[in-house]
Amino acid sequence: MSDLAALPGGSLVEAGLDDLAHGRTTIAALVVSMAPSRLREAGLVVHEPQLEPELTLHALLEEVNGSDAHARYRALRAELASFLAALDREWGRALRAGRNS
Repeated sequence: MSDLAALPGGSLVEAGLDDLAHGRTTIAALVVSMAPSRLREAGLVVHEPQLEPELTLHALLEEVNGSDAHARYRALRAELASFLAALDREWGRALRAGRNS
């Protein structure tokens, strides 16, 4: 499970993890900051998550996307949910493979 980019939404999460590691407040960092516990449980290193990521993300999207901000926000949340579901599947598969070896 080393190639996160292969999972749906993986590129976004990889970018967010890198942005958090470097102290950057970006759309990707804010998305990752919405699920730090789930990501850590899967073994990913999540540096200091942003505070109030949902509110900050929505405000940033309003600056960038104007009236389409809420649609973009929902799309990003869906992308994160897809990533987490795929990560759960991969993590479960890895655990089952470890038990069967």
